[in-house]
Amino acid sequence: MLFSDLLREKNSEIKLIPSGELVCGSLSGVMSKLVTYPWDLVRKRLQFQNFQYARVGFGMNFTCKGLFNCFKGTIEGEKVFGLFKGLSPSLLKAALTTALHFAFYEEILHKLR
Repeated sequence: MLFSDLLREKNSEIKLIPSGELVCGSLSGVMSKLVTYPWDLVRKRLQFQNFQYARVGFGMNFTCKGLFNCFKGTIEGEKVFGLFKGLSPSLLKAALTTALHFAFYEEILHKLR
């Protein structure tokens, strides 16, 4: 019974309104950024740790030995919220771009059918 209902819904023409596509896209962008942002922050810190001479005057210098050492040092020095430092602009960008990708993709897909 349940499978036939899902199959019927899949084969029928269900289309979200454009604002629904934008909302779904922005929510998926925000959720993916929330999950991946701490890893991205640690990656950037690992990349920039050898450029300390160029960062004089731009806050504290951060050195670590590896991925998990960088996570540990960030959490010890800045608490868990330190893993999400600078998240706001990144969330805004992710929400807007993913929402537009979803909306345009669905609209183009609908036009091609």
